[in-house]
Amino acid sequence: MISSMRRFLLLLLFLILPAAGGDKEKFPAFFPIRQNLRYGAIDSLGNIVLKPQLDGLDDSYEGMAMARISNQWGYVDYLKGEVLKTKFESVGRFSEGKARVLYQGKWGYINRDGKFVIKPLFEFAGDFSEGKALVGVGGKIGYIDSTGRLIIKPQFTSGFNFSEGRAGVLVENKLGYIDSTGKIIIKPQFDFIWDFREGLARVAINKKWGYINHDGRFVIKPRFEEAFDFSESLAAVRMGGKIGYIDKKGKFIIKPKFIAAGNFSYGLAPALADSLWGYIDKTGEFVIPPRFEIAYPFSHGVGKVQLSGKIGYIDRSGKFIWEPSE
Repeated sequence: MISSMRRFLLLLLFLILPAAGGDKEKFPAFFPIRQNLRYGAIDSLGNIVLKPQLDGLDDSYEGMAMARISNQWGYVDYLKGEVLKTKFESVGRFSEGKARVLYQGKWGYINRDGKFVIKPLFEFAGDFSEGKALVGVGGKIGYIDSTGRLIIKPQFTSGFNFSEGRAGVLVENKLGYIDSTGKIIIKPQFDFIWDFREGLARVAINKKWGYINHDGRFVIKPRFEEAFDFSESLAAVRMGGKIGYIDKKGKFIIKPKFIAAGNFSYGLAPALADSLWGYIDKTGEFVIPPRFEIAYPFSHGVGKVQLSGKIGYIDRSGKFIWEPSE
């Protein structure tokens, strides 16, 4: 039986990792490495582009990566080959040319040069998506445009980023969706929701997950124990305690047989068989045999894996471009 901790980690894997493709892949890819307790980075061929010198380093977004120098957070600008030191209390990833940062207890947004383009005025701030970002004002959630102007007044208990013209919001303990004007277009009725991907959003009602379209109509009825975003026209779902993959009609293309699994990217998806992870193709067969302790979806053609407690990177054939280190 899969442990509750492993189930929790699996859920985090799906929730925090951005979908492959999209804006992230419009920029060159760089991947963090660690040697001698210091962090650096490699490119998608395994070449070192930043010698290990930092105390912490995140994945790159739009050619920028959050970095920690001693007790301060800053950024690595891979396109300029610079490390940008900052005085902020907390920082976020870059999205649509801006990053949210916490300064003197308030959130604002900076550009790639580290200069404020939206003053720190907010109790909370989210990443920009489709030209809008959710912010907290007076204990409520609203949305600003790229200039910092409030275009949807703060009125919601909680909110999600915009995706495919819709954003999830919490109203009186139920979740629904608004359009870009702030009008509720899908009635709050769900217990859990997520962003739209490939025309569908996963939602839960009465402890079962299904998928709705942009009109809020169920196109795949809620019948799954867990459900995850569509990627490359397939979505991972849990039924009978096992993970399989369905198409957009709800038909199983890969029968439930995995303990855990991730999104498809570049035709491959990480999957857990017994106690080890490998990568399957769209027939459900392992093309990279299970041998890793952890495996993540491919990004820019590179897969992040853990072996013997150390992080490495592989190409789509399963060959290491960076041998596991620390």
